[in-house]
Amino acid sequence: MPDTPESPAGRPAARSPEGDPPRTAADRLARVVAEVLGPPVLASLLMVIAALAPGVGVRTVLAAVVAVAFTVAVPMTVLVVLARRGRISGHYVPERSERTPVYAGTLVSGGLGMVLLVLLHAPRTLFAVMGGVGTGLVLVLVITLWWKISAHTAVAASVAVTLTGWLGGPWWAMLAVPVVVAWSRVRLRVHTRAQVIAGGVLGAVVALDWLPLLR
Repeated sequence: MPDTPESPAGRPAARSPEGDPPRTAADRLARVVAEVLGPPVLASLLMVIAALAPGVGVRTVLAAVVAVAFTVAVPMTVLVVLARRGRISGHYVPERSERTPVYAGTLVSGGLGMVLLVLLHAPRTLFAVMGGVGTGLVLVLVITLWWKISAHTAVAASVAVTLTGWLGGPWWAMLAVPVVVAWSRVRLRVHTRAQVIAGGVLGAVVALDWLPLLR
């Protein structure tokens, strides 16, 4: 059975799939947040920054393109096509039962990208970030076999903690991102509070584990 967020009284709440039209201004805002601060956008941002950290050149730009293409663009294109054909519940796959093959396919695509990055002699910082992304994805995949942990908040927290701990300065503002993303996922009734909190904690722990490799 699909995971169903609970109402404040503890009873299962009526499920509101991400494909449903937003009913209120808050719903519309939550939908915008889920897209603008979704895993594809945040993961791409982190990988581009990591690839270009040593400097902007042909090799680093190409490494950024390869990383984003194989880790984000290819998997998301496949998901959007499948969602439009009605083969899956949505491009962010709100149904837990559909997530395992999606995450596994993303790992395979990302693995192929890693091979190309090795051949390109990509920057060390990019490999560190890719390692963190892969670790987080594996953990989310395993947990999803039993429970619908929030991948949105896991990625948001991981990216926020990584950029804050690595670059500091104005990037401290990124720490607000996981909070906003968590609100949007609960507001859209795709996840429970426990699921978004668990995702945030998981993402932060993974980021802290890989952070020393960026320094």
